[in-house]
Amino acid sequence: MDSEVKYLLSLGAVRDRAKLVGEAAQAGKLSNFDVHEERLGDVAEFVTSVIKVFQRVTFMISKFQKANGVICSEISVQITSTRSRLMVGGSTSRSAMYLA
Repeated sequence: MDSEVKYLLSLGAVRDRAKLVGEAAQAGKLSNFDVHEERLGDVAEFVTSVIKVFQRVTFMISKFQKANGVICSEISVQITSTRSRLMVGGSTSRSAMYLA
């Protein structure tokens, strides 16, 4: 893999591009997005909650696979303001779990 491809796949490249987009947004130079500084706390809270749900989803999938001896072929996650529901299915069984 050449160095340009490695860079484009790196965390540094994501940060560099995010910085450019953030600066353009703050300057009002984006046609499809606006920056609302007063909402950044809400956004950070939402992103954190999604990350936590998917960490739990990963754990529950691993637990389901070990308990049932199958590889999950179907995964569905429903996230609402009050709870999250994980449905995991394999070739021989299906299970639903609620994640608080």
